[in-house]
Amino acid sequence: MRIRLIGSVLEALALLAISPAMQAQTSAKTGPGAATAIPDLSGSWEGHRQVPVTAETALCGIRVVCNGLLGVTGPPMGELAEEPEMQPWAAEKYKAARVGRGPNDFGRQDLDPTFAGCMPQGPTDLMLDQARIFELRQFPDEVLLLFDQDHLVRRIYMDGRGHPDGYLSTWMGHSIGKYEGDTLVVDTVGLNDKTRIDRAGHPHSDALHLVERIRRLN
Repeated sequence: MRIRLIGSVLEALALLAISPAMQAQTSAKTGPGAATAIPDLSGSWEGHRQVPVTAETALCGIRVVCNGLLGVTGPPMGELAEEPEMQPWAAEKYKAARVGRGPNDFGRQDLDPTFAGCMPQGPTDLMLDQARIFELRQFPDEVLLLFDQDHLVRRIYMDGRGHPDGYLSTWMGHSIGKYEGDTLVVDTVGLNDKTRIDRAGHPHSDALHLVERIRRLN
């Protein structure tokens, strides 16, 4: 059975797919003061495939490989029909990243520190990268996202804390979260400006304030 997840990055929805069976994760407490059941989002996730999942296509692995082998053309990687509004400096950086690139190509790798300098991808880039797989693990006080890329770990604190003052900018930033019904809401600040929003090459500054809303579709 395939289960799907939808996540909102900067209030834009990105569709992903999940492969393992899910088990309910709820509190064993009952009666007054019992903890509210939380949605079970645990599992291994990957970029949503456009091709049907069969015994044949499962051998292909990730979406980029499957689509290439089966001749399926995915949505454009860049040059969207409606580009997000960007500040002048960001528009110039994005324009430079798209020079010589087709609509289904990554942004110029020589201008991307994650390629040219072998630096980590940022959280949005990892979540939207169709060639990446990650595992989501839920605990009472935190949620962990474990990525196949360089064994990167993203930690989301769920214990009610806020963002610390003077937090140094890092590749993953500082993330806090809470559950709103069936949705995990993640708030992240403290990101450095060395990563991109996505593989297409959209840039961001270190003032980026990221809000994601993650829930299961079925």
